[in-house]
Order: sequence, then structure tokens, then C-alpha cells
Amino acid sequence: MSRAQQQSAAHSDRPPGGAGTRWRSLLAVLALVVAASAVAAPEPQADPGEPAAGAATVSADREALRERLAALNPYRAHFAQFVEGARGQVLEESTGELAMQRPHFRWQVDAPYPQVIVADGEQLSIYDPDLEQVILRDLETALADTPIALLTQSTLVLSDRFKVVLLPSTTATEAEVFLLSPQDPDSLFQEVQLHFVDATLEQLLIYDHLGQSTTVRFRPMAIEQALAPSLFQLELPENVDVIEG
Repeated sequence: MSRAQQQSAAHSDRPPGGAGTRWRSLLAVLALVVAASAVAAPEPQADPGEPAAGAATVSADREALRERLAALNPYRAHFAQFVEGARGQVLEESTGELAMQRPHFRWQVDAPYPQVIVADGEQLSIYDPDLEQVILRDLETALADTPIALLTQSTLVLSDRFKVVLLPSTTATEAEVFLLSPQDPDSLFQEVQLHFVDATLEQLLIYDHLGQSTTVRFRPMAIEQALAPSLFQLELPENVDVIEG
């Protein structure tokens, strides 16, 4: 079988829409984690005056989210990702490992289809062993493909374009749940939920306007020292095609 036929077969074995849903949700996670340093920046001082009703609560919720995101450095976890359709049917499942030490990031899918995504602060590299290719993209351009990338721009953008609410705690869970709702009706995502337990990110839920949802469950790993630089380096075989775009 020729290489072109092998690549075509690799594509045909994957579930319809799988690559698109995996890539879209991955970008959401990537943007979220890389965003932590920017979101953690001090909030601009507002003009003095009478605060609007509920403004103190909204500001406190954003501040709490900033603190949680800023603490994700370094962060390493195993993950399990599930993409479900509007009827609740599972469209895709995958497992792998996440490692982050700003500005570096690694998202490695181990099963069912191996894939490695590495960000170095400027460039995003997506290596697909099945297709024997690596795609190189400018990180800022890549993150612009997802609305969560708005979090990377400034605290002001976060407050203007997303409504951030810390949901009331319940006896059923000890998690802190932050609900992010985009103000733009044309946003690709309808709602994003971030679940923190003991100040550690343990779950991310993404809902779109078509009823499709993505759930990423994290199992954090203990970190006693800085992550090894080799985690954020790609070792590629000589026959890998390099695609820039």
C-alpha cells in the first residue's frame, strides 16, 4: 500500500467528525491553560463611583477564576475526553496526558488515535503519527480559532465578552464550578464550565449551540519540581511531512 493510501485509510478508520471535534475541544483546553498568566493579571482599576448592583459579586467571581487559573503552573494530569451528540450518543472518546509549564504546553493523546500537540509560547506543533505529518501554526493564530482564546487577551476582554459566574456549592459535590457564558450570540460555544477541586482543575465541560458537548476529566499528577524541558520537545522521524499553515 502506498503512503497516500495509508494516510487515506487512517482517515477512514476514524469516526465521522472525530478529528474536527477533537481539534476544536483541544484548542479550547489549550487556550484555557495557556491563558492562565494573562487572566491572572491585575484587573484594571475602575473609575470611582457608585458600583452597579451585583458588580461586587461579578468582580469577585472573576477574581476567583483568575486565582485558580494562575495556580495551574506547573500542571500535569491524565485526561479522559468524551464528545457527545445532541441525543447523548458518544461520538468520540480519547485518553492521554496534559503537561503545562507556562509558556510551554503538551497535550498527548494516547488512544484511540495517537497525537501530540506542543506549544512553546510562539508556535503550535501538531504531530499525527498515523499520517506521518506535523503541522506548524502560529500560536496566536491557532488560539484565535476558539472563543476561549479571548481569555488570553486581557482581563477587560474577559469581563466584557464573557459572563463569569461561580455557581453555588451543593452537598453533592465539593467542586468549585465556574460558568462562562459568551456575550456574543455568534460564539461557537454556548457555555463552558470549569470544575476545580481543592483549587485544582479536574473537569472541563464545553457545550455548543447544536447540543453537542465535550467533557474532559483530569486526574492531576503530583508535581514536586519543575517539569523536564524534554516534555515540551518533539522528536520526529526523518520521514515526517512538515506542513506550515
